Amino acid sequence: MSAATAAVDGVRGWPDGVDLPNTELSEQYRVQIYTTSGYATVARTIAVTSVQTASYTAAEQTTDFGSPQATVYWDVAKLGSAGYGYAQRGTT
Repeated sequence: MSAATAAVDGVRGWPDGVDLPNTELSEQYRVQIYTTSGYATVARTIAVTSVQTASYTAAEQTTDFGSPQATVYWDVAKLGSAGYGYAQRGTT
């Protein structure tokens, strides 16, 4: 399932495995890592341009927070011709 579908599944209740048609010339996403569950302060932004996968390594977490985190707060948004769409939040 693509990141765009996962975001729509969580927000609007689309059935699993159903992809929305992609009318953009390329798929690009922005993943933002937040410092707390309040989603107010961005610690890191990851641009996803060539694959539908993003990683946030223990080394990156140590750089951002001083140590690897038990819980990471993030959101993902798709870039379209009108800018970024609505972000879907999650934790890992």
